[in-house]
Amino acid sequence: MTQFADISKLRKEGKLREAYFAAEELTLTDPESIWSKRAMMWVVYDYAKQSASLGNQDAFLRCVKKVTDLKVPSDEEMFLNAMFAVVRNMVRKCVGDTASTPFLDSLWKEVSQWDVSKPGDIYSGMLNTFLKVKDQWLGFASFCRWWNFDNLTPNDFTEPTLPDGKKGLSLAEKTYMAYSKALLSQGVKSDIDEWIPRLEELCERHPTYIYLPYYLIKLMIVTGGSDAQIERHIKPLLKKKPNEFWIWELIADSLSDVEQRFSALCKAMTCRTPDRMSIALRERMAILLLERGCYAEAKHEFEEVVRIRMENKWRIPASIHRYLSQQELTDVLAAKDNRVLYLQHSAWAEDKFIGTAKPVVVQVTHINEDKGFVSFVTKQRNSGFFREKSSKRRKSINKGDRIEIMVVKIERNKPSQVRSWRKIPAQDDD
Repeated sequence: MTQFADISKLRKEGKLREAYFAAEELTLTDPESIWSKRAMMWVVYDYAKQSASLGNQDAFLRCVKKVTDLKVPSDEEMFLNAMFAVVRNMVRKCVGDTASTPFLDSLWKEVSQWDVSKPGDIYSGMLNTFLKVKDQWLGFASFCRWWNFDNLTPNDFTEPTLPDGKKGLSLAEKTYMAYSKALLSQGVKSDIDEWIPRLEELCERHPTYIYLPYYLIKLMIVTGGSDAQIERHIKPLLKKKPNEFWIWELIADSLSDVEQRFSALCKAMTCRTPDRMSIALRERMAILLLERGCYAEAKHEFEEVVRIRMENKWRIPASIHRYLSQQELTDVLAAKDNRVLYLQHSAWAEDKFIGTAKPVVVQVTHINEDKGFVSFVTKQRNSGFFREKSSKRRKSINKGDRIEIMVVKIERNKPSQVRSWRKIPAQDDD
């Protein structure tokens, strides 16, 4: 104990070199003593903190390997928590650095040998640490299989409450999504087939996990799942997010008929989507329109892709320039707006997956700016409301205005299924 205290004093004074040699001598003198091991553990921890930077990866790995060699017992939770905090900080610094792949492989090799109680907070912390490099680390899927999803704790499935009061993603949901994404990228059918039943079971147990069904459907599409099976999972998702472009793009991917797929993509294009998020869909649609001979409409979408990329200072792929230089596009003026075309062709997808809509003239009775709701009453005195996300669109109407809504079903106690609406000009009033 006295020697341990002396080494601790050297550490506090910043004399790490002296502390290391003293700890090394202590471990040689009394290798079985937990205090000998603790003295070296905490000196190694100090060295790890010092070397936790991208320029010192080799030094950091030497510290991590030393922890492995020390065979730190699982009940040394204070040390393991502290060491994993340093590891987490180091991994965070690797985010976006593709050259760090060999380092991450070596880091995992070492920490996988540490004696950590599982399941448990420290073990879940290890998962959360490597989750930070999920999109760049090729070993992430293998890491997840080694970590073993059976070790998720009940707390890992809890959705945290964010500062704004909304629910965030649980560790379990984030990990299931990341692993599914990795499987999609790798495309190993046997791994996907093994994973689908587990993902399907989690989707059924946790219906509040909105984005997991998206990956389930994507994986089913890759492995050739039946149309009925895929549609069974699409419809509940569609009820929750009927106006999200990515759901309609997902539906398109699940369809084999060319015209039906085009209809679903047209529906996706009618959804109000931030430019930054719609760019891949716009490029996909531009190519389809070009193939269909809709040259003016295709040129419009290609030019939109260029505009969005320029506004965000993103690189414009050479393929976009090649498309725009084709004679079919250079010889025509770009269409001003493709919305009418998309509305015309989206009818099949809407009727198939939402239900047939009909026009109904209603009068606006109230506009809730805070929640984005527009309340109305029909000629038959049936009342309802629908959500309008665009504040610009909401502010274009007032209480007492008459609008025509394309509605599937008018609801009293929840938002009505309104696909679109238009204000009726005063001169058109009865």
